[in-house]
Parts: sequence; C-alpha cells; structure tokens
Amino acid sequence: MNFINEWKAYGRKNVKVLTDEQIVRVCIDFDFDNKKIQSYLKTYETDDKYKGLEEYEWNTTQTKQQKVEDRRRKAAYAERLRLRKEQDVLRAEKRVEAEARKAKREEN
Repeated sequence: MNFINEWKAYGRKNVKVLTDEQIVRVCIDFDFDNKKIQSYLKTYETDDKYKGLEEYEWNTTQTKQQKVEDRRRKAAYAERLRLRKEQDVLRAEKRVEAEARKAKREEN
C-alpha cells in the first residue's frame, strides 16, 4: 500500500493529467515495476515552463458532484437573496402604512 501511496503522491506533484485511480491502474498494469511505471508517468509530466499557466493546469476541472454542489449552493444563495428582498419590501410597505396611519391621526 505504501508503494501505491508513494506513486499517488508523485503523480499529484508531477503528473497533473492523471487521477489517483489512474495512477493505481498504471501500477497494476505494469506489475508494480518501478522503472516501467516511472518511464510511463514521465510522458505525462508537465514541463516546468508551463507550470503556473492556468490553461496547462489540466487537473483543475470539477467533477459532476462538485458541479451539482455548486449549483445547489448558488440556488440557495439566490433564494436567500430573493427572500431578503421580499422581507425588505414587506418592511417598507409596513413602514409606509404606519406613516399613513400616523398622518391620518395627526389630521384628526
């Protein structure tokens, strides 16, 4: 297990295009041979000249679950804003009604 964890760590640091599951699959496919695994993963390493450039950071995509969570969070935020605006309108209406009643009392 340590063997696989070491390769996962190596992959996270040097190979941005492969996920942990894919690295595990590579380890299994190459029968846990260090030289074969390293030579295979070397082909996927990002050059230093591209590091930090957003378009070359391939592993920053969102999973479907993350997209669903983002949509839910945005929908909940929009709902809170809608409710807050609704409450503000109700408060303003009550304030106007109270001022009208006060003005009417002053007239009498």
